[in-house]
Amino acid sequence: MTTQCPRCHSTAVITKDLGRKIGALIGTVGGAAQGVTGAMAGAEIGAVIGVVAGPAGVAAGGMAGAILGGLQMIPSEVFFKHRSHW
Repeated sequence: MTTQCPRCHSTAVITKDLGRKIGALIGTVGGAAQGVTGAMAGAEIGAVIGVVAGPAGVAAGGMAGAILGGLQMIPSEVFFKHRSHW
Protein backbone atom coordinates (compact mmCIF):
# COMPACT_ATOMS: atom_id res chain seq x y z
CA MET A 1 0.00 0.00 0.00
CA THR A 2 1.47 3.34 -0.99
CA THR A 3 1.15 6.44 1.13
CA GLN A 4 -0.63 9.34 -0.51
CA CYS A 5 -0.97 13.00 0.35
CA PRO A 6 -4.48 13.54 1.74
CA ARG A 7 -4.71 16.91 0.02
CA CYS A 8 -3.38 16.37 -3.52
CA HIS A 9 -3.22 12.53 -3.59
CA SER A 10 0.42 12.58 -4.69
CA THR A 11 2.48 9.45 -4.01
CA ALA A 12 5.71 11.47 -3.71
CA VAL A 13 5.50 11.68 0.10
CA ILE A 14 7.52 10.30 3.00
CA THR A 15 6.34 9.35 6.46
CA LYS A 16 7.76 10.89 9.61
CA ASP A 17 7.15 7.79 11.78
CA LEU A 18 7.02 10.03 14.84
CA GLY A 19 5.16 7.49 17.00
CA ARG A 20 7.60 4.72 16.13
CA LYS A 21 10.60 6.92 16.95
CA ILE A 22 9.15 8.01 20.30
CA GLY A 23 8.30 4.41 21.19
CA ALA A 24 11.81 3.27 20.29
CA LEU A 25 13.31 6.03 22.44
CA ILE A 26 11.15 5.10 25.43
CA GLY A 27 12.06 1.43 25.01
CA THR A 28 15.75 2.24 24.73
CA VAL A 29 15.76 4.37 27.87
CA GLY A 30 13.75 1.78 29.80
CA GLY A 31 15.98 -1.07 28.68
CA ALA A 32 19.14 0.83 29.55
CA ALA A 33 17.79 1.66 33.01
CA GLN A 34 16.87 -1.98 33.59
CA GLY A 35 20.32 -3.14 32.48
CA VAL A 36 22.09 -0.66 34.74
CA THR A 37 19.91 -1.71 37.67
CA GLY A 38 20.73 -5.37 37.08
CA ALA A 39 24.44 -4.66 36.73
CA MET A 40 24.49 -2.61 39.95
CA ALA A 41 22.64 -5.32 41.88
CA GLY A 42 25.00 -7.97 40.52
CA ALA A 43 28.05 -5.87 41.40
CA GLU A 44 26.81 -5.43 44.95
CA ILE A 45 26.20 -9.15 45.39
CA GLY A 46 29.54 -10.01 43.80
CA ALA A 47 31.38 -7.59 46.05
CA VAL A 48 29.74 -9.02 49.17
CA ILE A 49 30.69 -12.55 48.12
CA GLY A 50 34.22 -11.38 47.21
CA VAL A 51 34.85 -10.02 50.72
CA VAL A 52 36.01 -13.50 51.70
CA ALA A 53 39.07 -13.14 49.42
CA GLY A 54 40.01 -9.64 50.57
CA PRO A 55 40.30 -6.41 48.53
CA ALA A 56 41.16 -8.21 45.30
CA GLY A 57 38.14 -10.47 45.81
CA VAL A 58 35.87 -7.48 46.28
CA ALA A 59 37.07 -5.96 42.99
CA ALA A 60 36.90 -9.23 41.06
CA GLY A 61 33.56 -10.20 42.60
CA GLY A 62 32.10 -6.77 41.88
CA MET A 63 33.14 -6.88 38.22
CA ALA A 64 31.96 -10.45 37.76
CA GLY A 65 28.67 -9.65 39.47
CA ALA A 66 28.14 -6.59 37.28
CA ILE A 67 28.75 -8.59 34.12
CA LEU A 68 26.46 -11.41 35.17
CA GLY A 69 23.82 -8.96 36.43
CA GLY A 70 23.86 -7.17 33.08
CA LEU A 71 23.65 -10.43 31.15
CA GLN A 72 20.67 -11.50 33.21
CA MET A 73 18.63 -8.72 31.61
CA ILE A 74 19.30 -9.95 28.07
CA PRO A 75 16.51 -12.21 26.78
CA SER A 76 17.52 -15.79 26.04
CA GLU A 77 16.36 -15.38 22.42
CA VAL A 78 19.49 -13.28 21.80
CA PHE A 79 21.74 -16.24 22.62
CA PHE A 80 19.51 -19.12 21.52
CA LYS A 81 17.85 -18.43 18.20
CA HIS A 82 16.24 -21.87 18.01
CA ARG A 83 12.52 -21.86 18.68
CA SER A 84 10.74 -25.02 19.66
CA HIS A 85 7.55 -25.73 17.77
CA TRP A 86 5.16 -27.31 20.24
